[in-house]
Amino acid sequence: MNVGMNKYFSMVGRIEYRPDAGPEDTLVFRHYNPAETVHGRTMEEWLKFSVCYFNMFRYFGSDSHYGERTQQRPWDDGYSWSLKYADKGPMPNYERYGEPRAPHPLAGHPHPPPMPMQPMGPCGTPNNWDRRSWEDGSRNMENYKRRMCAAFEFFNKLGVKYYSASDRDFAPEGETLEETNRMLDEATMMACDLQRDTGIRPLYFSADLFSHPRYMNGAASNPDAHVFAFACAQVKKAMDIAKRLNAENFVFFHPRDGYQSCLQRQMYRDMSHIGHLYRMAVQYKDKIGYRGQLMVQPKPFDPRRYQYECDAMATMHMLRHFGMERHFKLYIKPAWSRLMNRPYYHDVYMASSYNMLGMVDASDSYPEVSGTSDICARDIRDATYIMKCVLEQ
Repeated sequence: MNVGMNKYFSMVGRIEYRPDAGPEDTLVFRHYNPAETVHGRTMEEWLKFSVCYFNMFRYFGSDSHYGERTQQRPWDDGYSWSLKYADKGPMPNYERYGEPRAPHPLAGHPHPPPMPMQPMGPCGTPNNWDRRSWEDGSRNMENYKRRMCAAFEFFNKLGVKYYSASDRDFAPEGETLEETNRMLDEATMMACDLQRDTGIRPLYFSADLFSHPRYMNGAASNPDAHVFAFACAQVKKAMDIAKRLNAENFVFFHPRDGYQSCLQRQMYRDMSHIGHLYRMAVQYKDKIGYRGQLMVQPKPFDPRRYQYECDAMATMHMLRHFGMERHFKLYIKPAWSRLMNRPYYHDVYMASSYNMLGMVDASDSYPEVSGTSDICARDIRDATYIMKCVLEQ
């Protein structure tokens, strides 16, 4: 094994297929044999397992999956470390209506102090929280580089061929778009080197259009033209990275493109703006020669009260209405069907029926929780129905 691939998980070897493993052998595959042939294709071909970079390496266990707090008050320094050291908006040096804004006293600090570590407990383990050896709690590029090295070591030991990531997984957001893109270029170059060493590449890449507070009222459907323009620029850069990394797919995921009240939004105008974004993405894909498949992931709600791309049928109808259906497939997360009190497999079969099923997320949600749970599939019958649909496509 490459010495550089045994730094952060040195206590764990490569995960192998061992059908005879006993109950004490936990880090093995008991049923998944990548080389075993099923219906004319190997398991590895049927099951393109992809590790989610965000869930595994950028999400730190908070209750919300969808970014920073959006209520930023002048008298409140904030409970969030990241808020304290990140003063960024769609136009970083200006308020909403163009008046110059006084910089935050800590904005632009070249080396913000790391997040305070909690006292260590017995055996060198932290008290009350899961400390990761590569994380120092900061949002500087060195921390992102260490995180990327740890991620690829994890991918390599797990034996997968794919990972899934977004632009904000690779690099933090800078004070300007130009600074952000420079950091992304540096991170992308590093990812290319690691991909060459490991043979692992993205199953999909995407633009994170929901974490930053500028997207609190949506990205593609945001009523502020500045935010829409920033989202378009972010998608453009993310598609450049997807091509460079040879990502198989490019995913659009818009958990904030919806409404809280029908009195606040003009729904058709909002959805037509989403259609414009998709049309420009198709045009840019052709311009740069990116060969990956464009995909949309529907989601019913959370954090918005209601999202425009709420399920497979709504998303397919919108794509067809704007003449985009032949350019896109759907990335279905069956857990969202569970949130809508439908069978786990509902959207998978609906998308497949219209030849629009492109990819399936393997996660589930607790039925009693009206929000994201991101747990493994709980019901073997539901999981079998999903696999049956995939096999029959």
